[in-house]
Amino acid sequence: MAEEATTTSQPNKTQTDATDRMVSSLSTLEKSNSTIPLGNGDQKNSSKAKLSSEELTKPLQDQDWRELEERFIAKIEDLKVKEQGITDDYAAWTKVFEAWAMSTIAHEPERAHKRLRTRIEYVRGSENRLEEKREHCEQ
Repeated sequence: MAEEATTTSQPNKTQTDATDRMVSSLSTLEKSNSTIPLGNGDQKNSSKAKLSSEELTKPLQDQDWRELEERFIAKIEDLKVKEQGITDDYAAWTKVFEAWAMSTIAHEPERAHKRLRTRIEYVRGSENRLEEKREHCEQ
């Protein structure tokens, strides 16, 4: 167990090699003019800006959180207006559908009665023709 403690406290050759590769990659990245996309949300100008190593190491500017919150609230208000428009359209179409459905319900009993009378007349006609054929066959 004492051996395990001593081996884990010292980095092995694989860890050292990985660290060296990482440092080498970072220094190569800093030396080259790296292309890093700016996160400004401008989709029309999607080109990437080239930043120097000095620009990469500068501290970040403070974020104006109040301005961000105001933009968020304004966007939510715009979306509320759009959503209200959609809700109003839905309500109007629901009223149209309800009127259509009610007109169908109001006329359906009358149409069902007419269909029943038509079927009764058809069956009576079929029965009369069948009776005539039966009488003809009996003669």
